[in-house]
Amino acid sequence: MVTVADALRGVIDLGLDTAPVVYFVEAHPRYGPLAREVFRRRGDGEFSAHTSVVTLSETLVRPLAAGDMTLQNECRELLLRSTAARDWSSVMPTYRTNWERRYGTSSERWADYEPAYQYGWQMRNGRRYRGRSWAEAEPELRRDWESHHDMPWDKAGRAIREAWEGVTSHA
Repeated sequence: MVTVADALRGVIDLGLDTAPVVYFVEAHPRYGPLAREVFRRRGDGEFSAHTSVVTLSETLVRPLAAGDMTLQNECRELLLRSTAARDWSSVMPTYRTNWERRYGTSSERWADYEPAYQYGWQMRNGRRYRGRSWAEAEPELRRDWESHHDMPWDKAGRAIREAWEGVTSHA
């Protein structure tokens, strides 16, 4: 039997049809776990995934018919958040440029703040925080950051929030 890992070995760009997206969003009992694995690997940056506007339309049929706003929003967020399809290395230059414009004349260094920006971007793009506002996520993010990083929250928190909101504003 071919595994998801075997099927995706060597894949750099993956075109997704409607079915795997629907299976993922609706947690299909048989195919949902396979689709979840594909989306997890895409989220981990193993490859890029692309789909079409038609997929969004087809994916919204059932949630719209059922009046399920939560599922409608999840479908839209999954398919329309263009930054979700990229990895940190592809968006980092934009964050660095913005940081340099704002803080480049200070004595601070981008290299010191990049981990905080990357953390904020990755957490906002991750499934764990999907659909949550900064106010809802911030206490957890703070606990996690402080338990794994040396930079204090009073410095890192600003950068993490800027990255979080940067993703939100491009959604």
